[in-house]
This record gives sequence, C-alpha cells and structure tokens, in this order.
Amino acid sequence: MRYSYEFKRKCVEMYRKGILPDIPDGITKEEFQHQIRRWTRIEDANGPTVLRHKSQNKYWTPEEKLKLVSQVITGKSC
Repeated sequence: MRYSYEFKRKCVEMYRKGILPDIPDGITKEEFQHQIRRWTRIEDANGPTVLRHKSQNKYWTPEEKLKLVSQVITGKSC
C-alpha cells in the first residue's frame, strides 16, 4: 500500500509524541506500528525528504534522445 508523504510525516510526528494514529483498512495494528517505526528510523538517518515518492519517469538528456532517434531512423531500434 502506498501512503502519501503528508500521511507519513503526520504518523511519524504522532509516533514521536507517543500517539498512535488511526490504522488504515487492510493492515493489522502490529504491521502498521512496524511501518511507522521504519519510517521514523529512515527519517532520522536521512532527513524528512526521504519519505517522498520517487519519480518513475526517466529523464533523457538531449544527447541520449538524439542517439535513440538515430537508432530508430537507421532501423536498429529494439
């Protein structure tokens, strides 16, 4: 299950205050508490931005794009 960055931050802050947030449907209390502890340790080690989702798109440089287009034009594409 994917949680939003804001939800993760809220859960970590509540965990640090000693409060257990509402448990989402489809997960047990123990699993959710373990996940919150994991988010807390990750945030402590790397900072709060590490909890953001990573982009799934690949960014191509102009040189890489030209190389790929050239391959397609010559007929050597995948």
